[in-house]
Amino acid sequence: VKVREATSNDPWGPSSTLMSEIADLTYNVVAFTEIMQMIWKRLNDHGRNWRHVYKALVLLEYLIKTGSEKVNF
Repeated sequence: VKVREATSNDPWGPSSTLMSEIADLTYNVVAFTEIMQMIWKRLNDHGRNWRHVYKALVLLEYLIKTGSEKVNF
């Protein structure tokens, strides 16, 4: 749910607080799987959902830098 909020179609970017919460969740095995599945889904959106892709990339970069070392692509 937090990933959906962070990668919404709203015209503003994800908040640093929200991205930090998601980064902390990457250390939980179950949450990690759900987070990465949703990011992958968002990366595969297209058309008028281009913000999903852009925000998923922003979030992914943040998670690579600050989340679990399991976050990689």
